[in-house]
Amino acid sequence: MPKRTKKNFKINPKIIGIVYLSITFLIILFLVFNEKGMLKYLEVKGRVEELETQLKASEQQIDMLKAEIDSLKNNRFKIEEVAREKYNMKRPDEKGLDIEVK
Repeated sequence: MPKRTKKNFKINPKIIGIVYLSITFLIILFLVFNEKGMLKYLEVKGRVEELETQLKASEQQIDMLKAEIDSLKNNRFKIEEVAREKYNMKRPDEKGLDIEVK
């Protein structure tokens, strides 16, 4: 009886390279485009930065309003200034002037 010989299968290195390249490409696509991927991360990161900017602006506005409230509570001249400018108030013995701007 003749001896059976094992056939040596040789895999072409080009095929192995193409398989590795395609697997790497699919992994990268998955990391970028999946539900929790890089695109979503960058979108959320931009939104967080935008909200932090809005938060800082709101905090500055709150500080400014607190300072204005404090000055209105403690400064009589500031109260008078606001009453005259915002609410067009005047003292009983004063006459008002109406100025029209063209």
